[in-house]
Amino acid sequence: MIIFKNADTIFFNISKYLPDLIVIDYSFNDSKLNFHNGLEVIVELRKDSNIPVIVLSGQRDMAKAIEIVVQKGANDYISKDDDDFINSLLESIKESLNIRKSKNRIKKLSRLYLDFTTKITLI
Repeated sequence: MIIFKNADTIFFNISKYLPDLIVIDYSFNDSKLNFHNGLEVIVELRKDSNIPVIVLSGQRDMAKAIEIVVQKGANDYISKDDDDFINSLLESIKESLNIRKSKNRIKKLSRLYLDFTTKITLI
């Protein structure tokens, strides 16, 4: 696990570390790079990456959760005020990593299939 304290280090190091998952707090802000909350970081991440992102927040606002997950591209939204916060977070991490693993398998199988069909066509 790597903890980044500002957006600059996230974007500078993302290609170096290639994280499997990012967990970001909704209230994350980095005035140096003009990011006022974690949503703005997600929008920027989504331009170049499909790394799963889980957003943590002190709010239980479902409208905000839907905006974050659907419109901004986060994989999940976990309220820190939930009684079962830790279990919810762990379950979300597990699910997000399983989905990423499945997508990577599908990509690999698709490439193998294309290679195979190309070789058959050449015969």
